[in-house]
Amino acid sequence: MTTLFIPLGLAFLMVTVGLGLAPRDFRALATRPAVVAAGLVGQLVLVPTAAFLVAVAFALPPVAAVGLVLVAAVPGGVTSNFVTVLARGDAALSVVLTAGSTLAGLATVPLVLALALAVFDPAGLALPAALPMAETARAVLVVTVLPMLAGMAVRALRPAAVARRLGAVRRLATLVFAAVVVAAFAGDWAVVEAHWRTVGPAVLAFNALAVTAGLALARTLALPPATTLTFAVECGLQNVALALFLAAGVLGEPALMVPAVLYVLAMNAAALVLVAVGRRTPAPRAMAR
Repeated sequence: MTTLFIPLGLAFLMVTVGLGLAPRDFRALATRPAVVAAGLVGQLVLVPTAAFLVAVAFALPPVAAVGLVLVAAVPGGVTSNFVTVLARGDAALSVVLTAGSTLAGLATVPLVLALALAVFDPAGLALPAALPMAETARAVLVVTVLPMLAGMAVRALRPAAVARRLGAVRRLATLVFAAVVVAAFAGDWAVVEAHWRTVGPAVLAFNALAVTAGLALARTLALPPATTLTFAVECGLQNVALALFLAAGVLGEPALMVPAVLYVLAMNAAALVLVAVGRRTPAPRAMAR
C-alpha cells in the first residue's frame, strides 16, 4: 500500500495538476519573485517556529516535541499542489513553493532537527552525520515533477481534448486523493487511538497555527485571494511521508512518528476547509483556461 498504491496515486494527482498548467503560468511567476520568497519564508521559518511554540505551550514530552518539529521541518507535500487546484489557488505558485522548499530542505531539515534536539533534549536521540535528503529529492522528482511535466505535455499536444475532459479527470483525481488519504493513516489507526488525547491537541493547534501563519503572511502583503489560499495550503500541508521516513528510517525512533501520523488527519481536515473556502471564490484566470 505505501510502496506502490500511495506513490502511484500521488503521481496521478500530479498528472492532473499538470493538465491544468502551461509554461506561461510559470513564466508569470518570474515577475513576482517577492511572492515566491515570501511563500518560502512562510514554509521554512514561520511553520517550524509555530511547531516550537506549540510544543512548549503544550509541554509535550521531549520525543513528541521533536516529532512535531520534524513535521514542521520537512518541505511541503505533493498533496498541497492538488489541494491548491481543488481550492482554486495558484497551482503554478504551489508547485514552485513545493519544489523550492524541497531543495532548501537539504540544508534546513538537518538544521531545524538539530535545534529541536538541542532544545528538547530527548534521551537517546542524536542527529545522524548526514540525512539522505538527496535520495528524498530524487523520489520527489519521480513522484511529482515528472508526472506534472507529463500532464503539461499532454495539454500542449491535445489542448482541445484536455479542455473537454479536465473536469472529469479532476473529479476522478478527487476520488484518488480521498483514497490516498484513507490509505495513509488507515494502517496506523491504533497510533491515533493511543496518542490522540495526549499529542492530538498539540497537533491540531500546530496545524491551525501553520495555516493561520500562511493566511496572515499573505494578507500582510495584500496578496490576492488565490495566492492567499496557496500560502495557507503550502504552510498547512507537509510532506508527512518524508517525516515518517526520517523518524523511523533515519533517526531510528518510531515514537517520533506519532505526531506525523496524527498530522495526516489534521492537515487533511484543514485541506477540506480550505477547499470549501476556495470554491466560494472566483477561479483565477490561470486555472480557468
